[in-house]
Amino acid sequence: MRGAAGFVANGFRSLQQYGLGLAAKVLLFEVVYETRFRSATSRLVAGDDLDIDEPLKRHGSPYLPSPYYFAHRAFRALGGDVTGRSLIDFGCGLGRVLLFASQFPFRKIIGVEASPTLSEGARANLRRYYARVGKTAPGWSIESGDAAKFAIPDDADVFYFGDPFGPAVLDPVVRNIVASIERRPRPATVLYVHPAHSGVFQSHGFRAVAAEVNPQGRGFMVLTR
Repeated sequence: MRGAAGFVANGFRSLQQYGLGLAAKVLLFEVVYETRFRSATSRLVAGDDLDIDEPLKRHGSPYLPSPYYFAHRAFRALGGDVTGRSLIDFGCGLGRVLLFASQFPFRKIIGVEASPTLSEGARANLRRYYARVGKTAPGWSIESGDAAKFAIPDDADVFYFGDPFGPAVLDPVVRNIVASIERRPRPATVLYVHPAHSGVFQSHGFRAVAAEVNPQGRGFMVLTR
């Protein structure tokens, strides 16, 4: 199912997770941004249907994209001017958060995705959107592969997670981030939507500076180190 209709198809689940008032806000943002980006990123892909290695399937999550509403709230909580900063979206799926991030003056935005099919879909979405609206910045790239093995660029300082995987994969990713920021000291910010495993970040010295999370674990957290 394409576009915002993909989110509507999961309406009952949304009501259970968010409640009526929040679900209405989430749906509104889905309609607005799927219309703006024309990217059809709202569909769910079950973990067993993802073309990724079996070990990653055991520790990953189904492809269910970050709701635009929570991406909006998380980026708003980031605060300040992001000019010159670089963002990495781990588990970028079809690229919806990168499309959203392209509205801000980042120097570079990078997606990391284990599924070759989703990676190519993200590239296609970014290419189409940039061409349609005549964008040239920020620069972007999609890296295919295991997030735990991704080499963190030493200029990356904003890291986005939409609850893409469990602690077994998340922990080495966070270790790699910490190694990079210790190798080249700089402030680092994590935007974590539906933060099921925030303790992994906190065990590596990150602290929460903003959070809006409901009893069902839906929401976002911003952490810094």
